[in-house]
Amino acid sequence: MNQTQLTFLLPTLRMLLGDWDPVARQYSDQALINGLQAVLLMNGLPGYTLTPDNTAVTPAVTGNLQQPTQFALLVFKTVQLFVRQEGDRYSYKTRAMSESFGSRRAYARDIDLEIWQIESGSAFSSWQSYHCWVQGCAGVPVGLALTNVNVQAPFYTANVSMAGVNISPSSPAM
Repeated sequence: MNQTQLTFLLPTLRMLLGDWDPVARQYSDQALINGLQAVLLMNGLPGYTLTPDNTAVTPAVTGNLQQPTQFALLVFKTVQLFVRQEGDRYSYKTRAMSESFGSRRAYARDIDLEIWQIESGSAFSSWQSYHCWVQGCAGVPVGLALTNVNVQAPFYTANVSMAGVNISPSSPAM
């Protein structure tokens, strides 16, 4: 099949947007899919279109494992849509203290640079170098974000994930 389902791109989008907590999602799946559709409909990835049911991109963006550039461009251009619509930073102040958070403008410039490097052919040339780049991106804990550990013992079951640790009694053996 020469197409890629849009849902396949959601985990990578979530990582780059910093939305990796499965309990409290900042963006719904449908909002992320709408962003992917917007990039494709605005010809952000020339030569690639949505399927008639708007659930996949054709031709496939993951078909050539030696050149992940189309996959990365689609993801980065979608991230760019979400980052640009947010304010640069926010802060608060009380009598006792004040605090300021973030610099979305700097992150938007980083995304612009990544898009330029991909389009100019100087970014990465294989999936391995892309994965190494993602590991170093903005402090994203890739190992933690992509790991879920389930341990079953005679009396308790432990589940360790991004949501935390959940311990529950095991069902008795039959």
